[in-house]
Amino acid sequence: MGRRIRNGMILVAAGLLGFGVACGGGGQDGGAPPALTQRSETAHLVYHAAPGDGVDEVWEESYIVWLQGALQVTPSGKLQYYKYRDRAHMVALTGKETNGWADTRGNLEFHTIWPKDNHESVHALVLNRLGFPAALFTEGMAVAHSVDLAQGWTSPRWNGEPVHSIAARVRRQGSLPSLDRMLESNGFRQYSDQFSYPLAGSFLRFLIDARGLDPLKSFFAASGYGDGSAAIRQAFQQAYGTSVDSAWADWLAFLDAQP
Repeated sequence: MGRRIRNGMILVAAGLLGFGVACGGGGQDGGAPPALTQRSETAHLVYHAAPGDGVDEVWEESYIVWLQGALQVTPSGKLQYYKYRDRAHMVALTGKETNGWADTRGNLEFHTIWPKDNHESVHALVLNRLGFPAALFTEGMAVAHSVDLAQGWTSPRWNGEPVHSIAARVRRQGSLPSLDRMLESNGFRQYSDQFSYPLAGSFLRFLIDARGLDPLKSFFAASGYGDGSAAIRQAFQQAYGTSVDSAWADWLAFLDAQP
């Protein structure tokens, strides 16, 4: 789903490595918040929620099964889904002014205000099995898998619109940033998530569809969130056998060919 961005115990959104990669901002103190004492479990997830609150477990279980198949990975255990009633509840219990975040230690834990989550859950699985590269790729990976099979959305969308359509429109408007401005995490985070996330999702979806998962997994494994442009370019070249600049140019040509 759109509408999210990540934040952690030390804010990744601010360009610092920490314990959470978070989505969204703002929120107010709710006062006397109920603890997440309600627990349930399905085959692939454990859910934690406040009394009277909950998750669409059928939807989420189906999505995680699809996601594992799409990424061709199996997590080391069940994903831990922490559901909060709203932003104020999230802030009161975690201190994080955000819609959701995934723990970057790779322990399969993610926190969200949404009863269905196809973003933070991607982060949790990817961090556990693949790695934690720069924000362009980390956020792009999550958005590239933002499908909703129940609604028949088998390709990624952001706020209901296909990400390739968004990226192609931004490209036609002449507003698409250069790769150099988005390649490092600090540069990427200078843009609003409503702008940068669908672009990243389109780029990653293009990479996966055009070149497969294997080089992407190699790149993720060799990369870090705080890598500089030289390190990112070197890791990409080694994984793909071509430069990230060339891949970006191919993506732009793909966007130019969109209706």
